[in-house]
Amino acid sequence: AAEFYSCLGTEKLPPERDGKEVLFPAPDAPCEILFSTGTTGKSKGVVMSNGGNAANAENVIAGTRMEEDAVELVPVPVNHAHGLRTCYAHLWNGSAVLIAKNITMPRVLFDLIDRYRANALDLTPSAAAMLLKTSGGRMRELAPRIRYIRNLPAAGGRHSRRHLPGERPACAACSC
Repeated sequence: AAEFYSCLGTEKLPPERDGKEVLFPAPDAPCEILFSTGTTGKSKGVVMSNGGNAANAENVIAGTRMEEDAVELVPVPVNHAHGLRTCYAHLWNGSAVLIAKNITMPRVLFDLIDRYRANALDLTPSAAAMLLKTSGGRMRELAPRIRYIRNLPAAGGRHSRRHLPGERPACAACSC
Protein backbone atom coordinates (compact mmCIF):
# COMPACT_ATOMS: atom_id res chain seq x y z
CA ALA A 1 0.00 0.00 0.00
CA ALA A 2 1.23 3.47 -0.85
CA GLU A 3 1.92 6.01 1.89
CA PHE A 4 0.75 9.60 1.52
CA TYR A 5 2.16 12.62 3.28
CA SER A 6 1.11 16.18 3.90
CA CYS A 7 2.93 18.69 1.70
CA LEU A 8 5.59 19.16 4.39
CA GLY A 9 6.02 15.41 4.76
CA THR A 10 5.51 15.49 8.52
CA GLU A 11 2.19 13.70 8.79
CA LYS A 12 1.14 10.41 7.29
CA LEU A 13 -2.36 10.57 5.89
CA PRO A 14 -4.79 7.72 5.40
CA PRO A 15 -4.82 6.47 1.80
CA GLU A 16 -8.61 6.85 1.61
CA ARG A 17 -11.09 9.48 2.70
CA ASP A 18 -14.79 9.06 2.08
CA GLY A 19 -13.96 6.18 -0.20
CA LYS A 20 -11.68 8.32 -2.38
CA GLU A 21 -7.94 8.09 -2.51
CA VAL A 22 -6.20 11.24 -1.22
CA LEU A 23 -3.00 12.03 -3.05
CA PHE A 24 -0.54 14.66 -1.88
CA PRO A 25 2.64 15.45 -3.77
CA ALA A 26 5.94 14.67 -2.13
CA PRO A 27 7.63 17.64 -0.41
CA ASP A 28 10.56 17.54 -2.81
CA ALA A 29 8.40 17.17 -5.95
CA PRO A 30 8.62 20.10 -8.37
CA CYS A 31 5.46 22.18 -8.42
CA GLU A 32 6.39 25.24 -10.49
CA ILE A 33 9.19 26.87 -12.41
CA LEU A 34 9.72 30.58 -11.76
CA PHE A 35 11.57 32.50 -14.45
CA SER A 36 13.63 35.59 -13.77
CA THR A 37 13.26 38.60 -16.03
CA GLY A 38 16.90 38.52 -16.98
CA THR A 39 17.50 42.13 -15.96
CA THR A 40 20.89 41.23 -14.47
CA GLY A 41 21.84 38.77 -17.17
CA LYS A 42 20.32 35.80 -18.90
CA SER A 43 16.81 34.79 -17.80
CA LYS A 44 16.88 31.75 -15.51
CA GLY A 45 14.28 29.23 -14.42
CA VAL A 46 14.16 28.14 -10.78
CA VAL A 47 12.37 24.93 -9.92
CA MET A 48 10.29 25.27 -6.77
CA SER A 49 9.21 22.27 -4.69
CA ASN A 50 6.00 21.74 -2.76
CA GLY A 51 7.90 21.75 0.51
CA GLY A 52 9.78 24.92 -0.49
CA ASN A 53 6.54 26.75 -1.22
CA ALA A 54 5.02 25.55 2.06
CA ALA A 55 8.11 26.71 3.96
CA ASN A 56 7.99 30.10 2.21
CA ALA A 57 4.31 30.48 3.14
CA GLU A 58 5.05 29.65 6.77
CA ASN A 59 7.94 32.14 6.80
CA VAL A 60 5.67 34.93 5.52
CA ILE A 61 2.98 34.04 8.09
CA ALA A 62 5.49 34.02 10.94
CA GLY A 63 7.42 37.08 9.73
CA THR A 64 4.29 39.24 9.52
CA ARG A 65 2.52 37.64 12.47
CA MET A 66 -0.35 37.07 10.03
CA GLU A 67 -3.65 36.25 11.70
CA GLU A 68 -6.54 34.26 10.22
CA ASP A 69 -8.61 37.42 9.75
CA ALA A 70 -5.87 39.20 7.78
CA VAL A 71 -6.98 41.02 4.63
CA GLU A 72 -3.84 42.03 2.76
CA LEU A 73 -3.93 44.37 -0.23
CA VAL A 74 -1.23 43.37 -2.71
CA PRO A 75 -0.76 45.70 -5.68
CA VAL A 76 2.03 43.42 -6.96
CA PRO A 77 1.57 41.23 -10.04
CA VAL A 78 1.03 37.55 -9.26
CA ASN A 79 3.35 36.65 -12.10
CA HIS A 80 6.07 38.00 -9.81
CA ALA A 81 7.51 35.56 -7.24
CA HIS A 82 6.75 37.92 -4.37
CA GLY A 83 3.08 38.20 -5.37
CA LEU A 84 2.81 34.41 -5.64
CA ARG A 85 4.36 33.87 -2.23
CA THR A 86 1.93 36.32 -0.67
CA CYS A 87 -1.00 34.43 -2.23
CA TYR A 88 0.38 31.09 -1.03
CA ALA A 89 0.80 32.44 2.52
CA HIS A 90 -2.82 33.54 2.66
CA LEU A 91 -4.06 30.25 1.20
CA TRP A 92 -2.01 28.37 3.80
CA ASN A 93 -3.24 30.68 6.57
CA GLY A 94 -6.90 30.71 5.56
CA SER A 95 -6.92 34.49 5.33
CA ALA A 96 -7.65 36.87 2.44
CA VAL A 97 -5.44 38.49 -0.16
CA LEU A 98 -6.67 41.27 -2.43
CA ILE A 99 -4.78 41.32 -5.70
CA ALA A 100 -4.78 44.65 -7.50
CA LYS A 101 -2.65 45.60 -10.45
CA ASN A 102 -1.38 48.87 -11.83
CA ILE A 103 -2.35 51.09 -8.94
CA THR A 104 -0.62 54.38 -9.64
CA MET A 105 -2.86 56.76 -7.75
CA PRO A 106 -2.93 56.77 -3.92
CA ARG A 107 -6.67 57.59 -3.96
CA VAL A 108 -7.40 54.27 -5.71
CA LEU A 109 -5.31 52.36 -3.16
CA PHE A 110 -7.08 54.06 -0.25
CA ASP A 111 -10.48 53.35 -1.82
CA LEU A 112 -9.60 49.64 -2.03
CA ILE A 113 -8.36 49.61 1.57
CA ASP A 114 -11.66 51.10 2.72
CA ARG A 115 -13.94 49.04 0.46
CA TYR A 116 -12.42 45.68 1.40
CA ARG A 117 -11.38 46.58 4.96
CA ALA A 118 -7.76 45.72 4.31
CA ASN A 119 -5.71 45.50 7.49
CA ALA A 120 -2.33 44.79 5.89
CA LEU A 121 -0.43 46.08 2.87
CA ASP A 122 2.27 44.68 0.65
CA LEU A 123 4.06 47.40 -1.28
CA THR A 124 7.26 47.62 -3.24
CA PRO A 125 9.74 49.90 -1.44
CA SER A 126 9.33 52.59 -4.11
CA ALA A 127 5.51 52.40 -3.94
CA ALA A 128 5.60 52.59 -0.15
CA ALA A 129 7.88 55.63 -0.22
CA MET A 130 5.67 57.36 -2.80
CA LEU A 131 2.51 56.53 -0.88
CA LEU A 132 3.87 57.76 2.43
CA LYS A 133 5.19 60.93 0.83
CA THR A 134 2.02 61.85 -1.08
CA SER A 135 -0.74 60.54 1.20
CA GLY A 136 -1.15 63.63 3.33
CA GLY A 137 -2.91 62.62 6.51
CA ARG A 138 -4.57 59.53 5.06
CA MET A 139 -1.86 57.12 6.23
CA ARG A 140 -2.08 58.66 9.69
CA GLU A 141 -5.83 57.90 9.72
CA LEU A 142 -5.30 54.30 8.58
CA ALA A 143 -2.34 53.52 10.85
CA PRO A 144 -4.39 52.14 13.77
CA ARG A 145 -6.03 49.46 11.63
CA ILE A 146 -3.03 48.45 9.49
CA ARG A 147 -1.32 45.52 11.21
CA TYR A 148 1.72 45.31 8.96
CA ILE A 149 3.18 46.73 5.79
CA ARG A 150 5.46 44.33 3.98
CA ASN A 151 8.49 45.79 2.24
CA LEU A 152 8.32 49.21 3.88
CA PRO A 153 11.66 50.82 2.96
CA ALA A 154 14.55 51.34 5.35
CA ALA A 155 12.86 50.26 8.59
CA GLY A 156 10.08 52.72 7.97
CA GLY A 157 12.31 55.65 7.02
CA ARG A 158 11.54 59.29 7.66
CA HIS A 159 8.26 59.19 5.72
CA SER A 160 7.01 56.33 7.86
CA ARG A 161 7.86 58.17 11.07
CA ARG A 162 5.93 61.21 9.87
CA HIS A 163 2.86 59.42 8.44
CA LEU A 164 2.54 56.39 10.73
CA PRO A 165 2.42 57.95 14.21
CA GLY A 166 3.33 56.26 17.46
CA GLU A 167 3.66 52.53 17.17
CA ARG A 168 4.13 51.73 13.52
CA PRO A 169 2.45 48.64 12.14
CA ALA A 170 4.02 45.36 13.19
CA CYS A 171 6.83 44.12 10.98
CA ALA A 172 7.05 47.51 9.28
CA ALA A 173 10.34 46.62 7.65
CA CYS A 174 9.49 42.99 6.91
CA SER A 175 10.74 41.89 3.52
CA CYS A 176 9.78 38.24 3.88
